[in-house]
Amino acid sequence: MTKSWPPGGPMPLPDYNELIASTKDHSWLSHNPYTDRNDPQQLSIAVRGEGCYIFDHEGKKYLDATGSSHCSAVGHGRQEIADAVSKQIHALEFSGSGLVPFINAPSAKLSQKLADLCPGSLNRVFYTLSGSEAVEAALKIARQYHAQTGNPKKYKVLYRNYAHHGYTWGAMSVSGDPAIRSKIFEPTVPMGVMVPEANPFRCLHCSKTCNLGCARSIEETIKYEDPDSIAAIIVEPISKMAVVPPPEYWEMVVSLCK
Repeated sequence: MTKSWPPGGPMPLPDYNELIASTKDHSWLSHNPYTDRNDPQQLSIAVRGEGCYIFDHEGKKYLDATGSSHCSAVGHGRQEIADAVSKQIHALEFSGSGLVPFINAPSAKLSQKLADLCPGSLNRVFYTLSGSEAVEAALKIARQYHAQTGNPKKYKVLYRNYAHHGYTWGAMSVSGDPAIRSKIFEPTVPMGVMVPEANPFRCLHCSKTCNLGCARSIEETIKYEDPDSIAAIIVEPISKMAVVPPPEYWEMVVSLCK
């Protein structure tokens, strides 16, 4: 394969066809409803990014409104970030905390900064590699906490309908997003209990003015399921990247958890 085309510029057709054929032979792309080898029919190749834009193999410019699935919210092509990553990799690319309990300076400093930024008693950090893995860890932490404090029967986790917490089995079990709750994956992990979402735009409980019916329904669910069986509630502060409940909602949810 020739590589004479400039980054972000038009890619010669033979290069494009070769990459697409290789992708269809060897890659399984996420978020695509495959029916056979030829799906998806049309693919673009991202070749470079600049700020909030991505450029494809034809030189077309796209506004990256999702931050590359939330992974590049700081923007693309940031020289200072590339320099910092290069410097760290040249010094040390990874150190684990397993058999030999190493720490490293960047993660220690980041933990301190996050603790300073977080409110209240949120002052410890557990690092994971993805959002799904973070949710899995949170579920295990909740179960372990109750087990080790004498409440092993607390295992249920409340989650809201239409919520998206991840694609792994445990995270999917506490997600109400129909797009990932396919029947072919049933039964999921037996711990999730669904409660209504807090959506001021399409609320099933309110008429013109908010009556916090969605929050009160959580209380009714806890009573029905038995408070002694509830381990945690998992909620997104901002769901669907745009839906924000009223401040009074959070106050009531916090009071219910206490």
